[in-house]
Amino acid sequence: MIFRQINVAIFLFIGLLLLAGCPGLDEEKIESGIVVSFAELHLADKTSAQSKVSVNSASSISARATEGGFDDNLPKRDIVDVNGKTVSLYRAYVMLDGIKLVACTDISAIPKMILNSIFPVANAHTSEGGEAVNGRGLDRPNVIDILTEDNESLALGNVSIAPGKYCGITVSVVRLVDGAYGKPEVEAESNDNPTSKPGIPDLSGFIFSAKADYCTAFDSNNDCVTKSKLNLNDRGTPQPLSKTIQFDQAIELNASQREANVVIGIEYGNWMKDVDASLVGADNDEIQKMLDNIVESIYVHTASVESP
Repeated sequence: MIFRQINVAIFLFIGLLLLAGCPGLDEEKIESGIVVSFAELHLADKTSAQSKVSVNSASSISARATEGGFDDNLPKRDIVDVNGKTVSLYRAYVMLDGIKLVACTDISAIPKMILNSIFPVANAHTSEGGEAVNGRGLDRPNVIDILTEDNESLALGNVSIAPGKYCGITVSVVRLVDGAYGKPEVEAESNDNPTSKPGIPDLSGFIFSAKADYCTAFDSNNDCVTKSKLNLNDRGTPQPLSKTIQFDQAIELNASQREANVVIGIEYGNWMKDVDASLVGADNDEIQKMLDNIVESIYVHTASVESP
């Protein structure tokens, strides 16, 4: 008898929610002409306006070639591990997907939130009805190459969206399974000696991939004489790993305000924070720390509406 009363109460509760109006069951309609443009940029340090690829000139290279690492003359990104060791990234890729605006929560949205917690509704992919820009879109993952120019916006695609007020964005890093925008052609690492060229790894099956080196031996002048290579890929990590980021100021889109821009930033200078370079090549816990840092490094660089 008690069980039957509980069932009746649940159905009455759901009925009240339905009467209250649940957008989760009656999806807000995408309105043609209301468009959000998404882009990405990366910086070693988001507090710095200028951050460029580190390229050593020939005059700065030691007369004796550093053994065991990659060619110092190649473009690279220098970041620092937990012990203060400089880790040079010669290749670094991260796979972004699941980019979605997050509607602001108000009282009218509470019934939808409660009902969705009882009967979860699958989220449509952000890019349904979207538009590709410069050969990229949001219907597949986007490979971000950290060795491309810093502080330069990379268009990811445009998407039509329902009118409303949006307070943030969700971004996921995902394991690359099928096709992706910006996936580079595989190139074998060279066999040059004492240094080599890093080549381009096959990104299939990975959330991130990097080729790096760091110094393991110094001479009496404190110049590096021996380096150790790091071929870094995530191992067995569940995916996707998502992060929701609040905007500094909400974006409201409606009949009179029809366009907005959102730029996703990646602060790659913190990727080795709390990570030991001497362990990360073979220790899954250190790899997990690095992956957590990569997710944490994602932020909202810009979120703004365009003047009508």
